[in-house]
Amino acid sequence: MNKPKYVSANILLALILLFAGFQQSTFAQDKISANQTAAITATESPVSIANKSYVVPGILTVPSTATKEHPAPAVLLLHGTGGNKNELGDIYKKLAAKLAANGYASLRIDFVGGGDSKVPYVYNNFDDSVLDANQAIAFLANNPLVDKTRIGVLGWSQGGRIAQVVAARNESVKALVTWASASSNGATDFEDMFKYEEQAIKNGYYDFVLPWGSKLRLGKQWFVAMKNSKAMEEIKQYTGPLLAIHGSLDVIVAPAKSRELLKNAGSNDATLRILDKADHGFLLVKGDSLNPDQSTPEELLKITVDWLAEKL
Repeated sequence: MNKPKYVSANILLALILLFAGFQQSTFAQDKISANQTAAITATESPVSIANKSYVVPGILTVPSTATKEHPAPAVLLLHGTGGNKNELGDIYKKLAAKLAANGYASLRIDFVGGGDSKVPYVYNNFDDSVLDANQAIAFLANNPLVDKTRIGVLGWSQGGRIAQVVAARNESVKALVTWASASSNGATDFEDMFKYEEQAIKNGYYDFVLPWGSKLRLGKQWFVAMKNSKAMEEIKQYTGPLLAIHGSLDVIVAPAKSRELLKNAGSNDATLRILDKADHGFLLVKGDSLNPDQSTPEELLKITVDWLAEKL
């Protein structure tokens, strides 16, 4: 069976679980007016980032205001497990456009096995995903159109857990945003996946069958690396600004996890936003297609962009 263009809300939630400063200024420190913001255009370019024995594919978005003399701040966007660089409903593509309209560059990447990655998913694991993200940050820092002193990172679901560890370990990260982060240590938040750990360790992998019949091959290292991950512990080392956004009706990763995230973070500038009646997918889909009511995703984008404009 071919994978549908959009999945139902229940399938989406299961899938996500399983895989599951700018200061409102120009770079000359003058305030950008509404007319100036509307006039900003952006260039999107495919990029390839070397990491160990493979290449990390991505899309770099750069606003027209960025120059070598006045480089743009930038945000790295990290997708959830089993997703891709554009994320559900192309929301990362939409976020990149909104960031560019406010003078920000962004980079969205594909982890192993996702999107345009040429590496089979069986090799996907948490440790390598963290390395992918760190290489992406280095890529941004070496771009003359990017202000290497103003780089932020954003992650959704497992991408949030990856973002937490990256922010804790990488001093280049000056702002952290999480969307419904699977923020815990070890197998927590992935209990259903770990039902198959013994089979994966024995055979080297486990083929998980998705609701529409497609298979996701989880390698032995996926389980080993995830079990050893300490995102909630490592976040204590992150002291920069932190924004955590969660849906009040998220049954995949409970909103309490974001409250725990803020409690454990080393940041003295941490904000929690709970979106009323939003699920793990922030109401992006309804039934088998995009939700005709995109007010919650638009609120999610606005909160994120406004916060980054203030903090990064």
